[in-house]
Amino acid sequence: MLALLPAAVVAQQDALPLAIAYRCDDGTRLQLEYARDRSGRAVATSGSKRWTLARQAAASGERYVDDKGGIEWWTKGRSGNLTQVASGKTVRCREQAPKNK
Repeated sequence: MLALLPAAVVAQQDALPLAIAYRCDDGTRLQLEYARDRSGRAVATSGSKRWTLARQAAASGERYVDDKGGIEWWTKGRSGNLTQVASGKTVRCREQAPKNK
């Protein structure tokens, strides 16, 4: 099917972020949009809060920290840990299955 699409359309699809929804043990709903380019950026959204995150070095999985040092998102596989840096509070979050349209 992709072979039938113009190259510009395929390139545009590759530029769209990868969006994944998570549900945390404390009930928090978290949406992560991972950039598909080499920027190492992600955007986290929870309710009305939004953070721009930058990928950081990690021994295992992927680790992201917002530019203000407020949150850290460390993910491996289909789950991750969301940490509020100031309080040190960490909550476990699991990937949610996409909703059928």
